[in-house]
Amino acid sequence: MSKEQSFLDQINQHRGILYKIARIYVDDPEDRADLIQEMTYQVWRSYDSFKSQSLFSTYLYRICLNTAILSFKKEKRRMTTEESFYIETEHILQDDENSKEIQLSKIYYAFKHLTEIEKAILFQYLEGLPHSDISRNLGLSEVNVRVRFHRIKEKIKSIISKTEENEN
Repeated sequence: MSKEQSFLDQINQHRGILYKIARIYVDDPEDRADLIQEMTYQVWRSYDSFKSQSLFSTYLYRICLNTAILSFKKEKRRMTTEESFYIETEHILQDDENSKEIQLSKIYYAFKHLTEIEKAILFQYLEGLPHSDISRNLGLSEVNVRVRFHRIKEKIKSIISKTEENEN
């Protein structure tokens, strides 16, 4: 199998990782598509360095998260918190039957207020990675990952409760 075909097979098998990372870091569908393209390009650029000593998904996480974080730092364009929340949820708030969508919207809203490293930790945790893998992927100690994860949960709870207070 050629290098190109092997790469395409791996990307196709793990494309969900690309989409999930892009969704966490970028709201606009066109910007999200650009980020997915940039992440794919960065993985291709460094594909020769993948030695199969770890899972391809671990390798993919590391490169994609780093690419998303760098992209996020470059894009300092952000709306105020109230504006972004109400723009995102305006069509949802009109229908009470969409409570799951409202909750999901609140969660994504809270995600937007996390730092890049907090998003990376949370994303990998939600993907089911153990703390040891997250620490290795991000270059942090396992204890640091555990402490940060606890703080992230508290921060999300706080953001969501403030959002709900503002709704009432």
